[in-house]
Amino acid sequence: MREARQVRKSYQLRPLICALTLVSLGLMLHGCSNSPMDKAQESWSTAGSYVPAAVVAQPLDFPKDEDVRKLPPEPGLSNASCGLNSESGIEDELIQRINAWRAEARYCGSKLYSAVPPLRWNLKLQNAAYHHSVEMARANLISHVSIDSRELWNRVRQTGYAFSRVSENIAAGQTQVASVMEAWQKSPAHCAAMMEEKLEEVGVVCIHKPSSFYKFYWTMDMASPLVAPKELKQELEKQEKTDKSRNRNPFLKIADEVKKF
Repeated sequence: MREARQVRKSYQLRPLICALTLVSLGLMLHGCSNSPMDKAQESWSTAGSYVPAAVVAQPLDFPKDEDVRKLPPEPGLSNASCGLNSESGIEDELIQRINAWRAEARYCGSKLYSAVPPLRWNLKLQNAAYHHSVEMARANLISHVSIDSRELWNRVRQTGYAFSRVSENIAAGQTQVASVMEAWQKSPAHCAAMMEEKLEEVGVVCIHKPSSFYKFYWTMDMASPLVAPKELKQELEKQEKTDKSRNRNPFLKIADEVKKF
């Protein structure tokens, strides 16, 4: 019995990675896998059924447009870069590695993906990624669903980011940017998410909690901003020009005020 418990514990200590993609409100859950990623993917119910010492954490109500890179670390947690790469953080290394990966054709499992344009770093996506990694670290949990049942699309919208497509890779246990990128690249689902041509922006965060089970909690949020239809965009531009014209013409402005009575 003791031997069986030891084997189980050793198995669970392997790093975990998970991928989630939302397209036009359609949901695809790729599941989670234990590294190394050359093995077949296993569902979360198998790979993550045992989570020791999970704690009850309070849901986060985070403000829009905050730069999480400048936030002071919470007690017991690292900054948004897991304290890696000194003051420069992980942003530059990550964007370089992500775009280098996208710059060449890649096999994700048995499927070949063509080279795709580079991603841009986005603070709103980093905001969403930060608070999700904080939640996972606080609760010793690895999941795409927040502790208050919010899903990826809820978290990203809460930052004020309007998207047409959004995708998320999460991981736990990897201690360096190179190791988490390698794990994602070797997984067909995570690799495919990073090679998605229609994704345009990305934000990634790592939170280190020394007292937790996996210690390092990674979240990569990728998305495409929602672009208004051409006709609506033209109408808004026309309305904006009309408003500016009326503001410059005092007689039109008075006429508008008279119409209100």
